[in-house]
Amino acid sequence: VPEDKTINEILKPYIDPEKSDPVIRQRLKAYIHSQTEVQILMKVEYMQQNLVRYYELDPYKSLLDNLKNKVIIEYPTLYVVLKGSSDDMKVLHQVKNESTKNLGSEN
Repeated sequence: VPEDKTINEILKPYIDPEKSDPVIRQRLKAYIHSQTEVQILMKVEYMQQNLVRYYELDPYKSLLDNLKNKVIIEYPTLYVVLKGSSDDMKVLHQVKNESTKNLGSEN
C-alpha cells in the first residue's frame, strides 16, 4: 500500500458501497452499512506483557502520517472494527483519560 494514501482510500475497495467488489461487499456488509461507525486500530508494541493497547488511526490522514512516531515490528497490522464491538479493545488515549479521571476522583 502506498504510504501517501489515506486510510479511507485504502479501505475503499473493501467497504465502499459502490466501489467494492460484490463478493467482498457481501462478506463485509456490516462494515459497509456502518462506514461512519468504523474504527481503525493498531496494536501498541512494547507494552507490559498483560497489557494490550491500541492506537486509533485517523482515516482522513495518510498511512505515513498515522504511523509517525509509532513503533512497528515488521508490517503494521490494522484492525478495522465497528465502534460498538471495540469496547474490549483499549485505545491508548482512552486509557490515559480513564487514569486521569481515576486520579481526580481519589482526591
